Amino acid sequence: LTTRLAELEREKDSAQATLQEERQTWGLTRQQLEAQVANLERSKKSLESTADTGKRDVVRLEASVMAAETEVKLRDTQLAEVKRQLGELEEKLGHEREDRDLARKQAEEHRARLISDHAAEVKSLEAQHQDAVAALQEGRDRDVAQLKKELSTLTEAQSRRDQEVERLQASVEEKVREAAGNAREAAMWKAQYEGVDKARGQAAQ
Repeated sequence: LTTRLAELEREKDSAQATLQEERQTWGLTRQQLEAQVANLERSKKSLESTADTGKRDVVRLEASVMAAETEVKLRDTQLAEVKRQLGELEEKLGHEREDRDLARKQAEEHRARLISDHAAEVKSLEAQHQDAVAALQEGRDRDVAQLKKELSTLTEAQSRRDQEVERLQASVEEKVREAAGNAREAAMWKAQYEGVDKARGQAAQ
């Protein structure tokens, strides 16, 4: 009986030592898990902040793209109006050219009738007519040149706006890809965090 009591005492001491070691091991494991949870929480907050910043950048870029598209539409409207005015002016110049040709023909016929009796008067009228035609043509040429210059300026502005819209669209697409990547990374960290939290709960049980 004494021998059996001694064996039970040794088994009791061994069990208590084992329990103490397991308690120490669990304490270290718990500290490590808590440190990992703290790190994951900090990473989660950082990723959420980065994702929010990316979303705000995307919203700002989308607003810039919409503004640029609106301005491009306005430029298109202005360009169409200038083209319409240029077409009207060219049509008007065509009519005036026809009228001028008709007037020249009539003047030549009239000059032919009067040349024998009114040579001096015919020369004077011809000079006046040529001066008037030259002045009219010069004014119309200036108008056409000015409209063509405005058309060229609007075309160049539209080209620059198109390039800017393309650049903004590319930037938006890049920000969207970054935001999607951040969201995936945040989801991954969240899943890891939930896994660790679940393991910690199971260990605590």
